[in-house]
Amino acid sequence: MRRFEFVDGSSKKFWQIEREGAKLTIQWGKIGTAGQSQEKDLPSEQKAQAEHDKLVTEKTKKGYVEVAAAMAGASSPSPAPRAAKKAEPPPAEPAPAPAPAPASASADEKPVIELDAARFVYPSTSVPHRKGLLRPSAADLAADPWQAVRTAWIPWAPHCPWDEMEIPVEIAPAIREARAFLEGTGPTALSPLAAAAVFSLLEVPFGGGAYPILRALAAASVAKDGPAWLIDMVLAAIRVRLEPSPYYIRNKEAPAFRGFVHLPETVGVSEIAGGPTSFFAFYTQNLPEDTYAALVEAVSARWPTLSYWQKRTVLALIPDHTPLADALGEEWLACDGHVEGYVKPSYDKDGIKPDFYFAYSRPILVKLAKKSVAMSFSGSYLGNHLWTLLGLCGADVVPVCRIHCDNADYAASIRDALEVAGCVRGAETASLMASQLAQKREIAEVAEKWLLKNPALAVPPLADAIAAASALGDRAAPVFLQIDRTTPGLADKLDLRPAARSALQKLREKMAPRPEASPDELPRILANPPWLSGKRAAALPVVANVAMKAYPEVLHDEDGSLALVKAEREAAWKGYKMSFATASENVGKRWYGKYVSQNSMQLSEADLRRAFAEWPADAWGAGYHPLVPLAVLGPDAIGGYPRIAQSNTALFSAALADIMESPRLAAFFAHARSVKSARKSAERWFSKFPKAAAVGLVPVAVGAHTQARERAEEALRFLVAKGHGEIVREVAESYGPEVEAAVKAVLSADPRDRIPAKLPKIGDWARSEALPTLLLAGREKALPKSAVEALFVMLAICTPENVYAGVEDVIAACDRASLEDFSWAIFNEWQRAGGPSKEAWGMQQLGLLGGDDVARKLTPLIRAWPGENLQARAVSGLDILARIGSDLALMHIHGIAQKVKFKGLQEKAREKMDEIAQNRGLSADELADRLVPDLDLDADGSRTLDFGPRQFRVGFDEALKPFVVDSSGKTLTDLPKPNKSDDAAKAKEADATWKALKKDVKAIAQNQITRLELAMCAERRWEVGSFRALFLEHPLLVHLVRRLVWGVYTEEGKYLAAFRVAEDSSLADADDAAFNLPDGAYVGIVHPLALPEATRAAFGQILGDYSIVQPFPQIGRDTYAPTDAEVNDSNIKRRAGQFVPVGKILGLVERGWRKGQPQDAGWIWDMYKPLSGGWTATLHLRTGISADMQMTEPKQEIGEVHVSKGRNHDSVKLGTLGPVVFSELVRDLVQLGSAS
Repeated sequence: MRRFEFVDGSSKKFWQIEREGAKLTIQWGKIGTAGQSQEKDLPSEQKAQAEHDKLVTEKTKKGYVEVAAAMAGASSPSPAPRAAKKAEPPPAEPAPAPAPAPASASADEKPVIELDAARFVYPSTSVPHRKGLLRPSAADLAADPWQAVRTAWIPWAPHCPWDEMEIPVEIAPAIREARAFLEGTGPTALSPLAAAAVFSLLEVPFGGGAYPILRALAAASVAKDGPAWLIDMVLAAIRVRLEPSPYYIRNKEAPAFRGFVHLPETVGVSEIAGGPTSFFAFYTQNLPEDTYAALVEAVSARWPTLSYWQKRTVLALIPDHTPLADALGEEWLACDGHVEGYVKPSYDKDGIKPDFYFAYSRPILVKLAKKSVAMSFSGSYLGNHLWTLLGLCGADVVPVCRIHCDNADYAASIRDALEVAGCVRGAETASLMASQLAQKREIAEVAEKWLLKNPALAVPPLADAIAAASALGDRAAPVFLQIDRTTPGLADKLDLRPAARSALQKLREKMAPRPEASPDELPRILANPPWLSGKRAAALPVVANVAMKAYPEVLHDEDGSLALVKAEREAAWKGYKMSFATASENVGKRWYGKYVSQNSMQLSEADLRRAFAEWPADAWGAGYHPLVPLAVLGPDAIGGYPRIAQSNTALFSAALADIMESPRLAAFFAHARSVKSARKSAERWFSKFPKAAAVGLVPVAVGAHTQARERAEEALRFLVAKGHGEIVREVAESYGPEVEAAVKAVLSADPRDRIPAKLPKIGDWARSEALPTLLLAGREKALPKSAVEALFVMLAICTPENVYAGVEDVIAACDRASLEDFSWAIFNEWQRAGGPSKEAWGMQQLGLLGGDDVARKLTPLIRAWPGENLQARAVSGLDILARIGSDLALMHIHGIAQKVKFKGLQEKAREKMDEIAQNRGLSADELADRLVPDLDLDADGSRTLDFGPRQFRVGFDEALKPFVVDSSGKTLTDLPKPNKSDDAAKAKEADATWKALKKDVKAIAQNQITRLELAMCAERRWEVGSFRALFLEHPLLVHLVRRLVWGVYTEEGKYLAAFRVAEDSSLADADDAAFNLPDGAYVGIVHPLALPEATRAAFGQILGDYSIVQPFPQIGRDTYAPTDAEVNDSNIKRRAGQFVPVGKILGLVERGWRKGQPQDAGWIWDMYKPLSGGWTATLHLRTGISADMQMTEPKQEIGEVHVSKGRNHDSVKLGTLGPVVFSELVRDLVQLGSAS
């Protein structure tokens, strides 16, 4: 009896059907019950089968899924089978249970194929074979073979002028035989070549409908000559071609066939693709057992004498014969697809791709799959064959699906692979599905659905993922929790790894309900939210018609922008003058009106003054020459800008922010703060001109209640928050007591009562029951559901620019670690819902509630998102790291700015670092110096991990890799497991500290080592005080500091002496004598070229004596000097024309190089490196790198390195470069290695 189940939310139903002759037995009801039954008697077996099929179709359309059908192993044909049976007896059907799959299933059970034949059997995705589901129908099996031939021949007979056709002499007898066959009265035995000619004329359809035609062609001949005739026939068929193709006849592009072509015996892939390769399998799959066995024997005997192409053709007769399939696969693997006779296209560097139409054994299949995805232009080649391989190889398709998922570029292709793997119910599929939970929503949904349907198989890989504490584990946790709720106790019965079982227990504890806090124990904002109590902000006082105070308006031009615009305008006007009428022709026109301002450069001063006054604001909307009126008309133009500026808020905000000090612009900049693209420049204006801003804002902020007033109020609060409160109060006082009181009311209003008139709708994905318990400080009481839902609303009304004040109350009241877990869980649920952009608060809240742990988890996602077409989300992630603001979070931004695969993201990270540095009054390098977390290490750079009776000290090697030292002084690579005598609580805390320390140091180490090496190459210097604070006294960096040689320099950069830092942090010179840093000196990591040879040798000896390994090559560093020819050249040609691995070129990013701008079709043709003094080194790439890396050659021919200066890229002679700069450029080239 076939069983179907429907599970959706609380609805869990089954439906079963069985046909016995002309009787149908149907059962239905709730899963876990006996249900109801019904019997139907139909007039005949045919009508009973038809009714059976109709009912099954209806149920599957309604969402019922067949759960008891297994793949067939029977060799006898059956009419349109829904699902075939395995060769071995199927597993016993489990007892009815409330879950869609048996909860008692074991991960060790043999995989079961669960396949809906109606969905699976498509000729385009299946190969006919003895055990397959793609078979001729009952009608095809019963059809008259000769009638099928006649029906296929009649449409083509008029286009076949036999006596006029061109026929090669060697096949003329066979063509005459073919003609006689077609003009005869019934099937007769044919020679293989004649049968091939007939086959080419009939255009046989692929599918079960081909069977009667193939039977007509082959049956008599096989009976006469044996099954070996089939081998000769298919080999002949790939050599006989009809010209032109029937395609041209059908489309009336040719009136008739011209003749036949007989291809040489060494045909290749294109001929096979158009031949009858798989057609005759419809015939061979239905041969009697003895005949089929004789065919296999004949193919095996001929096998050694055949070429690769012939083997591939003949194997299609018996595609499920694994030994010969493996032999073909081994032959392909031996030459990586460069088989004899294959002529590859000019654009393809690889051989022919492997064939996936045969039943390979698992080892061979996996090898072929791995090879295929690594080939050029492989695209979705492997993915297109997965359904085929499922039919041929059964459960062995699962590892192939994983290979495809790991290499596919498109979500739809990965989703299809999961659909294929999902037909195999086994532990390997469960592992694959769990691995895809962190993918895009459409992929994760398929994986999650399968895992929920197969809980016993799902729990082990989910537990392993959760134990790994990765992004995947974050996505696996809610799936496990759903299983744990629907099948309680299941995980406890399964055989799980200790670490996995421990991780599940911790997750359960985190989700476990705690005693709920009473309203009195909650922050007021959660106990009585204003949007529920009806409390809104009290109406603020209005002072109407307040005139703006006079203010001395000033135009600032520190950077020369106005002077430059004025000079450009004068030059343009002298070259070409335009009348006011001509310049105004397009004013007000729909498409061209906004471009009118581009004519302002050609107007006289009088006409420009008139245009500035009369042209509508839209005329300036395209942003042409926004400063021209100001440059020409001076302060007289100030009053006109508020009218035109809102035509392009972002452009005018950026153009005027540093120039115009006038209260008349205050209302515009208050509006600009509400525009994301203009916010930064607007806030820069407020910070630069706070008094002018206050003078202009106050009249609007106390006026009528409008949107302009709200923005003015927010701008005043911004000024106060930035430390300009006294200025605001003084300006308000100057407007009189009434205005002063109104401004005071604006600033003192409880910000918690300022809520939007319309609250945002909270999506279904934000469910308190799916999130970890949020604990109040002290971790004793939890927020009740109502309080959590109130927090959702608070987070939803926040924006990156305006944070609702009540959020701070919640942060202050809650346990920090619990809040961070809660925040990350919200983000995970938002991601599971597809990351809806209209509810971006699900991600933005990370910047409010998150801390270092969120920064650690978010950074890898930020790095990966651009590759998933989520560049905007990645940039938003940088903003979140900046909002978290801890040294660790900012360090991760710096790491992305230094090295990331995607140039656009890297540039955004650099902009973010520059912005943060500017806000702190530092350079980007100076900021990076201050972003090295100390990780709570002791002053000596160590830390004690306390187990109670036992303690361990943490140390670090030359790569900052942590280790521990026990009380006996023995060095251990990892923290040992606690024993019975240890304090369990202390050991648990120490283990958590050790794991977090390793994770943080791993993120920090290489970044800091690279940063220090680049500092040496750039010859950076620090004042003595900064050196002590940033390096010598830094508990983590000191481990690197002690392994380097440092130089002392004058303020002008002259080398004075060198020293190193000893283990006790004292300083020592090249003679290992005590060294004192002179006051007023500067310190830097000395480059070996700057060291006298004797000093360099002395330090080398000391480092060797003390067994000190340097974190990067310094004392023993290779150095290079320009040759006589290079001194007067601008190009370093030492490696021009050589080939290097593309990975090495991309690795130059770690050495301070950057990718050039993508050109046509996204190709990058250079790498460049900014040098000191405004110089730039450019490495030309002759092969080129595609921006998405899809078509990039692994071997890259490089050209010269050109050194230039300034915007015009004026050439710079290499002799003028400093010795360190030149040496490091050459060293970068040498480090590229070579590609053989």
